[in-house]
Amino acid sequence: MIGEITRTRACVYILPMLGESREYFGYTSELMNVYMFEESYPGIDGYVYLLYSINEIEFEASQVGMRITKHENYIAYYGICIGKGYTMVVFELSQNYIYDIKKFWEGKFSEFTDFYKMAILDFHGAINDSVLHGILGKLPKIKTDLEKKISGAGAKVTIPNGMDLDSKPFVTTETFFSKNLRKYEQKKVIL
Repeated sequence: MIGEITRTRACVYILPMLGESREYFGYTSELMNVYMFEESYPGIDGYVYLLYSINEIEFEASQVGMRITKHENYIAYYGICIGKGYTMVVFELSQNYIYDIKKFWEGKFSEFTDFYKMAILDFHGAINDSVLHGILGKLPKIKTDLEKKISGAGAKVTIPNGMDLDSKPFVTTETFFSKNLRKYEQKKVIL
């Protein structure tokens, strides 16, 4: 999470489809979020939108901009003029991941292909007992930890066996809306 923007499921599970590394995409610095849809282009499948905290004028000259505009799946970038300005970068997703994208929308992360699970773990540098490893493998320890985390005072929550351990994505949270970026900017000014 950068500031008050909560990272989407696409940031974790879809971005690795583009290959490379977290550093390549500026994951911990300039990259704010990853979206499956953009409000200006609703219902267009097969693309992923990366929101950067760099304004359009500075983007192409930035290190991350110079790298990713040469990526084989790069389509275009454009500015979003809210506050200091941001840049949205559009990439096309490979047809090789149609099955994994379907499982993403179903919230069945443990059913990703083994190849793609390894790609996700490698991309994020996840170790064997990490939460991400546990989600993709439905590991009992992660299930137990999650049950403890969501259980309230006096109410024990039990996750049914076989259920995936991360929540299903919603189209609305995986879609970029400029109003959410405006709210983020307003919170920054108030703080």
